[in-house]
Parts: sequence; structure tokens; C-alpha cells
Amino acid sequence: MAAPSLGWSQQGSTCPAPMNGPSPVLHVRGAVDSPLDLSADDLAGLPRRRLQVEEREGGVAEYEGILLADVLARAGVPMESLRGRQAATVVVAEARDGYRAVYALAELDPAFSDRELVLADRKNGAELSADEGPFRLIMLGERRHSRWIRQLSCLRVTQP
Repeated sequence: MAAPSLGWSQQGSTCPAPMNGPSPVLHVRGAVDSPLDLSADDLAGLPRRRLQVEEREGGVAEYEGILLADVLARAGVPMESLRGRQAATVVVAEARDGYRAVYALAELDPAFSDRELVLADRKNGAELSADEGPFRLIMLGERRHSRWIRQLSCLRVTQP
């Protein structure tokens, strides 16, 4: 028996299977104008952010990356007018091991929230370790780290 439809747009939302190759790729799919396959080199050309975060194990680490909103804008996701249907848009972040977390598009808009969602690719000046990377999502302003996705492989944008 098929799962019931939630009425949300899934067209083109399938992410390719994660690959462990020489050039890791982040896939952006779903309700986007331009599906993307981004490498670390592609992300290097975008404006960078550095942030100090408390690690779950204790201590402080410096992560570096780009705002997730910048990645989504590059894929053609409208970020400037979050009303109606657009206000209900979500981003499903998927890790290589199948772990998933959901972020409302409104959480990425400074008009709605003070939180910053950063797509990190560096920690303490070096590339992320294999356990963490090559890409990781970090959301400043969250007390728990359950939506800080390690080994990020795909972002799926979904609309009602």
C-alpha cells in the first residue's frame, strides 16, 4: 500500500545516491528553479562566514562556510517574499547515512528569525573530517544540536 500523499510538491525532489568519490558533491533538488550539484570549489566562491560554536563534547570550535540562504538563492528559491505558499516551504537536509532534519524557509530569513543556518566545510582552519564532512549544517541560536547535520549530501526544497 502506498503512503498517503501530503499534497506537497515532490517533483524533481529525488536526490542521487551519496557517493564517496574524490570530489564530494552537495545536491539541491525539489521546488527549485535550477537543481544544483555543488562541489567544494563551487561553494568557495560564495561569501564566507566564520562562527564560534560550543561543541557537544565541550570546548569551542571555529566553523567556516556559507549561509544556506545563499545556496538556496543560487538554486532559484525566492527568499525575499515569504508569504502564503512560500511561507510554508521547507528544506529537508539529508545526510549520507539517511539522517534527516527539516528547516522552515522562514527560519533562514532575517526578517523572521535571528538564527543563522551555515553550510560549513571547514573547522578550525582545516577541511571537515570524514566523520563530519565534507559538508555540515550548523544553526546558530539552537540549544540542541539535533538539526546540525553531519555528512550532508542533499537539500530538498518542498512546498505545499
